[in-house]
Amino acid sequence: MKKIALAAGLALLAGSLTSALALTLSLEANGIRLVAGEPLGSLTLSYPKLFPAKQKDAAPSRVFVTNHTATLYYANGAKAALTALPEGRMELRWDTLPEGRMKIAHSLSLSARALAGKATWEIGKNASGAFPAEKKADGFLFRGDALTLKLKASGSEGVFIDLPFGYQELQDQRAWGMGSFRWNSFAELPGGGFYAYRISAADGSAVTLAEGKTVSTEDIYMPYPAADQPALWPGQGPIRTFGWQDGIRRRYFANREKDENAIVFVGDSLTENWRTLAEDFPGVKVANRGVGGDTTRGILWRLPYDVVVLRPQVVVLCAGGNDLTAHGDPAHTIGNLTAMLDILQRYNARMPVVLCTVPPSSNPKAPLKPGAWDAVNQGIRALAESRRQVTLLDLAKAMCDDAGAQRLELFSLDRLHLAKPGYAVWKSELQPIFDRLFAPEKPLPDVTLDLSKFKLIWSEEFEGTAIDTNRWDMPVHDRQGASRWRPRNVEVSDGKLTLHIRHTGDPTWRYESAGIRTARGYDPEDRLFSFRYGYIEASLKLPRHLRTDYWVGFWLLAGDVVRGRNDDTRLGTEIDIMETFDTWNLGRMKHTIHWGGYGKKHNAAGARSGPHIGLLDDRFHTYGLYWDEHRYVYFIDGVAVYETDAVGLGGTGTADAPKTRSQGTCRDEAYIKLSVEAAPWSGPTHLWEKDQPKEDRLECDYIRVYSGTLP
Repeated sequence: MKKIALAAGLALLAGSLTSALALTLSLEANGIRLVAGEPLGSLTLSYPKLFPAKQKDAAPSRVFVTNHTATLYYANGAKAALTALPEGRMELRWDTLPEGRMKIAHSLSLSARALAGKATWEIGKNASGAFPAEKKADGFLFRGDALTLKLKASGSEGVFIDLPFGYQELQDQRAWGMGSFRWNSFAELPGGGFYAYRISAADGSAVTLAEGKTVSTEDIYMPYPAADQPALWPGQGPIRTFGWQDGIRRRYFANREKDENAIVFVGDSLTENWRTLAEDFPGVKVANRGVGGDTTRGILWRLPYDVVVLRPQVVVLCAGGNDLTAHGDPAHTIGNLTAMLDILQRYNARMPVVLCTVPPSSNPKAPLKPGAWDAVNQGIRALAESRRQVTLLDLAKAMCDDAGAQRLELFSLDRLHLAKPGYAVWKSELQPIFDRLFAPEKPLPDVTLDLSKFKLIWSEEFEGTAIDTNRWDMPVHDRQGASRWRPRNVEVSDGKLTLHIRHTGDPTWRYESAGIRTARGYDPEDRLFSFRYGYIEASLKLPRHLRTDYWVGFWLLAGDVVRGRNDDTRLGTEIDIMETFDTWNLGRMKHTIHWGGYGKKHNAAGARSGPHIGLLDDRFHTYGLYWDEHRYVYFIDGVAVYETDAVGLGGTGTADAPKTRSQGTCRDEAYIKLSVEAAPWSGPTHLWEKDQPKEDRLECDYIRVYSGTLP
């Protein structure tokens, strides 16, 4: 394997020749950040640009940083990972490249204001001197072959970059007084899939790696590429950019957290102009990501930034009309739509996508090529038929009469955009699809809960400014090898309990969260509150980012289950009232019982209910369990969603212990637990943090226990 070493150092002395400031390095969403102190301050070295020899250089289109590794995705199909190691060693590895010769480039923007009159510069043996305070337009300080760049600030060690690249530029195409300039480097990309270099201080001392972090390009606004650089745009076909689009997309970016976990409508002006989405679909969370004038190529480019970043539950996609008015090739339109579905499926293979055909258009100022409209819609119908998770909504058919003519009463005067009656038709066609997608996967139990017939025997309303330690214990636990429960993440205020989820920066225990319980240990005398039979309910607001690698548990521990000295469900059971394992599938909830302890005799069985698409709407919902000697009945928002007598359920067993059938509901008392986990259920996996937020929370309004009997 061929290795090329690159040594680069940056250092600065602030105030004297003998007091060097440490150079620190961190990987950010927009590049490699180097902090050297004044006057150089903070500098950003671009991530490697990888591009075919005949293409203009292209920076990564998407970046995911986990601690000190940046995974880089390029619009030309290249994929690489850059890792910063101790002592400043940088390793670039790639597993995907376009065919043919490839080039690599870096760039660094510097401030002429910081350097003019305070620095000297030197490029190999080719040029040197005082850094100029003025420069003529279209001039370069240097361009040509060189191995080194040295910038030395007065009274400091300055900046030293040693490169094996064959060509460098120190440039600014404008004249400057005290402006900025850019340094660029270019070279042939070596073979072997591996490239190593080093960043160190000019005096040879090692660079300091800043605290590891998790960031991505989804944390910064990404504008469209320039329209005159088609190589930077994925897909094929026409490109259209208009001044208003940037403002629309910046508004979407500002609302990205508010719109997470929604049904996301994406498309062009037909979608953007649907102003009544929220009132047309009450009870579910919707987000509009339509951009007027967008072609399918534009939507394909922005799909990761405008849509996938929202972690949608469903996507409604209507695109292709602007391809038709721009006289694009229908095959290109279908190819771009195919690529969009590929992106959405890679995000979540189970996520439903509603794919719409293109409504008719007869605007005389934007005539269509004969046969193109039919060709695009035939391709869309075939595409929907070929994808399991895709449902076709045939808007083209719905907005034409029986003879196939455009129903002009559904359109604006331009006969291109929809009028209010047109959106009414779109809604009427979409509602049955939603009804089918959101229908319970199993028939609901025929049980009605009437709490007026029950008696409240215990409640926690979380009044005051701290949790009541006479009622609750806050255990310290290491969870899943990557996160910890800590009491400091428990907060009580304004009549609510908050369990915080926080990123720690610790390389092993990456996240902290919390759990509370009405017991201080596993023996009966350690219990602060326990009960047997009746109804228990909690009012919870689920974390905003629940679709990442953490989940909520509201559960009971009854009898001897923790000790695990027997495998009889009647003597000991963990009863999971709800646990959010499967929220990637329209908010389905698991309702599980465990018995036999957590060792060799461990067994588990249960069911999931749902979909519960409305539970991720940033509001409080209730989760309850009715329990008696004959059955468990699980409730969400007062509606029974699952019932079991807990007899004969198949246990999971282990390799060296037989499966044990459940024998019925637990007959011993149970104490209460509420917790949130902050790591993958099966332990940390590669890049598991890339979608994790810095912080989140589970909120609880109350927990109440009732005595009584269901009919």
